[in-house]
Amino acid sequence: MTVAAHIPDVVLVCAIGATLLVPIVWRVRHGVFDPFEPLVIFAAAYAVMFVLRPMAMILAGDYSYEAPLSVTDVGPGFRRMLILALLGTAGFVVGYFVRDARSGDVPKTSESRAAESSLPPRPLDRHTAVLVASTTALLCVVAGILFVAGGGSTSTLTTLLHGRTAAFDSAIREGSFYPWTMMLMLVPAALILLSVVLDHPSRITLGLFLVVTGLVLVRAVPSGDRVMLLVFCGGLFVFLYLRRSSRPSLVTIAVLACGALLLSTFLSDLRGRDSRNETVGQTVTSVVQRPWTSLDRLATGPDSEMAPALAIAVQAIPHDLHYTYGKTIFGDLLVRPIPRALWSDKPDPPRNKLLAHLWPRESNRGSINAEFSILAPLYWDFGIPGAIVGMILFGAGARTLYENFIARNRSISGYLFYAVAFWLVVVGLRNGPVDTLITSVFVLGPLATLYALDARRASRRSTACVLAGQV
Repeated sequence: MTVAAHIPDVVLVCAIGATLLVPIVWRVRHGVFDPFEPLVIFAAAYAVMFVLRPMAMILAGDYSYEAPLSVTDVGPGFRRMLILALLGTAGFVVGYFVRDARSGDVPKTSESRAAESSLPPRPLDRHTAVLVASTTALLCVVAGILFVAGGGSTSTLTTLLHGRTAAFDSAIREGSFYPWTMMLMLVPAALILLSVVLDHPSRITLGLFLVVTGLVLVRAVPSGDRVMLLVFCGGLFVFLYLRRSSRPSLVTIAVLACGALLLSTFLSDLRGRDSRNETVGQTVTSVVQRPWTSLDRLATGPDSEMAPALAIAVQAIPHDLHYTYGKTIFGDLLVRPIPRALWSDKPDPPRNKLLAHLWPRESNRGSINAEFSILAPLYWDFGIPGAIVGMILFGAGARTLYENFIARNRSISGYLFYAVAFWLVVVGLRNGPVDTLITSVFVLGPLATLYALDARRASRRSTACVLAGQV
């Protein structure tokens, strides 16, 4: 392929980058930049997926996707993928800023936010917080027991601790997907207990926090569950800064980003070591001895695979796989909650069907776990119009989350909820809407419960103060 043939692709990639960069630059120039705004984390994640990875492919002249058993040419769908990605990011930005355009609102400056944060946030009620966290953690323990029991023997636990292997995936199928997913609630339980430890330190609450955190690591690290660790570690990071009414410096963000990249590379290698016939020790040694490979993996590994995976998907849609007109998202939303035990012929999720069509051999072996980003199900349902409208709604939802936080951020429970919800923007961009909704229900459910109980307690206290003043 000649150099001139690459120019349209380079222009499209630059257009995606500019669409992401312009709103950030505008915020920096007007003194309203907030690293904890959903727009910022969206821009960072989207740039890795649809700017860094495609540009690396163009510069290397490598238009391929390497699966465990095959190599797929993404060239025929590469430009169509870039067009879809450009329309998607434009849709998100339009949805995010349509409120400003309609009302003429200007985001609050850093100084005005600091002035509003001069008063300390409303603390949690210790007893309520411990009750919610303990109940949530207990439910997760029960779910873990049910999951292990569902595998047929206690060897299921050994299989899980051994890592993400074919035996691991078999254990999930033979056990129950629902108890496994329910254990995501360990994340909010740990964060709630942390907030109690910080405000009301005691040996009991500290011990509970350490135990629940240990369960989070046991659930997430061996299986390479980067989404769970992202929400937990990222939520911890954001919460600690929100609690102090401060924001991290760019140096801090850069250092932590490098550490997160190294951890993500390790988890990715750990998860896929079975296909390389590596032991856990060999995987750890490889990452420790060659940490610089993390930078290369950012542009070639699974953390940014959405662009080439989507390019392959749009080659099949709508030619081999026709538009589904709502079945990919809304149909899956109705079907997914039904246990397979009650419906033996329950259809596989659309993503599994797509994987089976594109990589049949890997799918049969359970060795492919490609992510296509949110754009794939939106496109599969309604084509380009569906992708645009879906991303507009995504942007509007992210902006609503931020606006609600700014308006109601005077409580620790509100901080906890936002600290976790903030990272769901990345999860929502990476996964399909149904998977993101399932994750959101479990990681936000306990925090929403705590927030509602906290708001009710504050309302009662306010009413009591008014009545006392009238007397």
